[in-house]
Amino acid sequence: MPPSDGPSGLREAVDPPHVLVIGGTGDIHDTLAGHAITDLQRYWSEHYHHVSPDSFSPVTTLRSWDSTAEVTEFCGVPTSAIGGAAYCPSSHEIGWDRGALLPFVATEFGDMAIPLILAHEYGHAITTSARLLDFAAQAPFMWEQQADCFSGAYMRDVVHDNSPRFTLNTTTGLDGVLAALLAVHDVDVTSPESGHGSGFDRLAAFRDGLEGGPAQCAELSAEQLEERRVNLPTTFAHALDRGELPITHGTIELVTNSVLEKYPHPHPPGVVYNGGQPCGDGTHTPPVTYCADGHTMHIDLSELASMSTAPQPNSLFAAEVRGDFSAFSLVASRFILGIHAADHHAPDHHAADERPLEGMDAALAITCLTGAWSPQPRAKTSGESTYRPATSTRRSVSYFSTPRSQAMSQEYQCRAVSHEPAHLALDSAEAKRIANYRDNPGLG
Repeated sequence: MPPSDGPSGLREAVDPPHVLVIGGTGDIHDTLAGHAITDLQRYWSEHYHHVSPDSFSPVTTLRSWDSTAEVTEFCGVPTSAIGGAAYCPSSHEIGWDRGALLPFVATEFGDMAIPLILAHEYGHAITTSARLLDFAAQAPFMWEQQADCFSGAYMRDVVHDNSPRFTLNTTTGLDGVLAALLAVHDVDVTSPESGHGSGFDRLAAFRDGLEGGPAQCAELSAEQLEERRVNLPTTFAHALDRGELPITHGTIELVTNSVLEKYPHPHPPGVVYNGGQPCGDGTHTPPVTYCADGHTMHIDLSELASMSTAPQPNSLFAAEVRGDFSAFSLVASRFILGIHAADHHAPDHHAADERPLEGMDAALAITCLTGAWSPQPRAKTSGESTYRPATSTRRSVSYFSTPRSQAMSQEYQCRAVSHEPAHLALDSAEAKRIANYRDNPGLG
């Protein structure tokens, strides 16, 4: 999917929602939810034939409540016990919390987080009406994966500009959608109470829908999902491990060393701890700035450590998307930019191989290469740990965990974006891009 910029969210001058919401107040978040349901009905009326030969029957009963002011029932359960939004299979209803959930996700992740959440719930409705899974026989994880996949299929339609109500760019807009997706996950996927799966699981299922559409979602199998999960971490290393490393001179050196292991280069940038001072030419991207004039990275260690501190879990979600890898991936990306710059200014470089150092193409290339760096396993070198992010349990990952069987088709994807020389070519097909240098917390 090519990168795109531009607006994300509700289009201007659209018709009012075509749905009735029981308990709705018509506030901004209820209205946005109504637009989302209206557009989901449009989408599934056009695409239901990909998952079932039957006629599409939309979800017509919709309920809204305010968990901060009242306790009602949805699907026979007190709304205080529901995690913000839900689908009720027995009555074919969808409901959501306009008081806490919708305002929170819109503020934290952008307005398109609301259509994402409701696309997931509508995905459950599609699974039920098309009789794709047997609830009594299938584990909850399978249901959640298929719903994540269907939400990706719907977002594919929006990205391709087919929605009359919403737009979504594949840079900041998609970043926000994926961050919202990551915000709800199971901390320990080995627990019998796990349902949504890890952040890896959720991103992979969403990717299936985003790239393959609803037909691919309908064909998801338990065997396929288990094969995808088999090599992913499932728990913290031990009871006291919360997956966080301190942000110090030493750990930053481990990060830069690991980048050089991935992308060997004779002239990497230097590292200067000067409080993140601007470059001589005025360039300033705190807390880490690459300065081309001196071929150095300027680091504000205190601010870098502050931005990486994992917050306390929010009452709505298991955790927010932030942690040590927020810092480490930022350092890695600026370091990789320095490697790009060194090649750019090398006396023997050729114009045909010149890679952009500014603008969207440069940002995409650097982010892609940072994503390619991220899945490497931690290793021991000469008795000392070399930081590689795959076992940092609170970390950002590439958007999609791609099975190795698909490696050949995506092997040179970063190279194609940035005109990579051989030593910077993407050699790991698991990674595409990192979601805003944010962590996927709680993953073991």
